[in-house]
Amino acid sequence: MGARLIIVSNRVAVPETPRTPLAGGMAVAVKAALKNRNGMWFGWSGKVSEEPNGEPQVVDINKMTYVLIDLSQNDIQEYYNGLANSVLWPILHLPGRPARILPR
Repeated sequence: MGARLIIVSNRVAVPETPRTPLAGGMAVAVKAALKNRNGMWFGWSGKVSEEPNGEPQVVDINKMTYVLIDLSQNDIQEYYNGLANSVLWPILHLPGRPARILPR
């Protein structure tokens, strides 16, 4: 078994059961990267809560540890819809727009 791999992303795809196939490009890529090694995947649970608990939820399935946090509606607007989807995603995914280092 290889070294432990730790992944941090916007959203985490937790399978409902150990045999449930993962859907989505990120989930499939993470599964491939974690083949034959232990791993930990941190990110948003996909749940919106009025007042999110500061404690992450930890789920263990098939040698994989998922560490999940809920977000508030304000978190979704400011971070997920704002920074992540309006800034980071276009910079990293749109053709012809090379990633650039922003000045301090």
